[in-house]
Amino acid sequence: MSDIQLQPLKGFRQLYPEKKVIQSYVLNKAREVARLFGFEEYDGPLLEPIELYLNKSSRELVEEQSFKVNDKNNNTYLMRPEMTPTLARMVAAKYKELILPIRYFNAGLRYRYEAPQKGRDREFYQMDFDIIGSKSEISDIEILAIVATLFKSLGANKDNFVLYLNSRKILAKKLAEIGISSDQNKLVMSQVDRKEKISADEFEKLLIETNITNDQVKGVNRLLNDTKGYREEFKSILDLAKQYEIDDLIEVNPTVVRGLDYYTGIVFEAKSKGKLNRSLMGGGRYDNLVASYGATEAIGGVGFALSDSVALAFMEEFGLLPQLNPVPSQALVTMLDASATNIALKTAFRLRSSGINSEVYPDSSAKLDKQLRYADKKQIPIVVIIGPDEVKNNTITVKYMNERKQETLSVEELIQKLKK
Repeated sequence: MSDIQLQPLKGFRQLYPEKKVIQSYVLNKAREVARLFGFEEYDGPLLEPIELYLNKSSRELVEEQSFKVNDKNNNTYLMRPEMTPTLARMVAAKYKELILPIRYFNAGLRYRYEAPQKGRDREFYQMDFDIIGSKSEISDIEILAIVATLFKSLGANKDNFVLYLNSRKILAKKLAEIGISSDQNKLVMSQVDRKEKISADEFEKLLIETNITNDQVKGVNRLLNDTKGYREEFKSILDLAKQYEIDDLIEVNPTVVRGLDYYTGIVFEAKSKGKLNRSLMGGGRYDNLVASYGATEAIGGVGFALSDSVALAFMEEFGLLPQLNPVPSQALVTMLDASATNIALKTAFRLRSSGINSEVYPDSSAKLDKQLRYADKKQIPIVVIIGPDEVKNNTITVKYMNERKQETLSVEELIQKLKK
């Protein structure tokens, strides 16, 4: 008996065609939106040196949530947990040759050593959209518009999700106004980012542990609860959002900080309005990241990422998953006996040469009923039947499975009929 386990590793997926076709649907929708907004597709290595992420990504991501690989020389690499550092390095390497601003899109594998749950896997595809080479608020709103357009393309609307918006720069300014030093700022922000996931008492305890005063703790709570006053800081970008008709999707939320250390300005995330208890996507502005990889100029960037795992869980929650047949075949070519083999293969060749997706049933000894059941189960709409009579008359019998009717044609007549 084999010792090989029939199930994949925890958090890893093996996608049979009926699942893969849905995943491909999501990724293709992202590619369509990328093209709609003028984005070019790129890619980078799946394995990266750990130094690429140190002091850039969060400590938690690098130390606790990454798959590490050591080579024979004891160098440490990470299975790509995110794409932004790779992209920033690529831009830093060629920024004088690139036409800035760049609008780049990637859909590829990522790896995170996290506890698997609904919408979260250890291996997943992630869709990244980034604009680099602009510090304009117009680039910010373009990225937010892409988020909205992508979710709408998947069938979602404002009843299904909300787009939370904040700014690290504005939050830092507000924290400074209540006397929180720049040294304490990062610690306080990291606790603010956890506020929505814990109780009020737990949040207050975490704030106290950052060594701010009781008055400052009260000041932080007042700041986070006064969303109306805080929203005034975002008037200009919210006005831009009206031009894209996405202002009704956006809510300013001062508790959204995002965990990656390289964010410098606006940050945002989408949340489901259903029971899926996690962020659907996240992103923000990173104006210092490219320079940190050696570029001699300050090159601004803004972008976001969305995983296929959470997108599929979100779509399932709201009944947005399409019913798709993974079988691409338009026609099944069958043969009633071995005498029809050559004609059957030639027929399949002619259909394919005309751009008609076709497959050949490989067993010439199989009864016709079995071949028809095969086509029915796979939802192949047309069966081409070739037997001794068809070989003799140089014709084919075409059975239309959905209409339960059939007719006798030449191969060329069928091709013309299908290409109309």
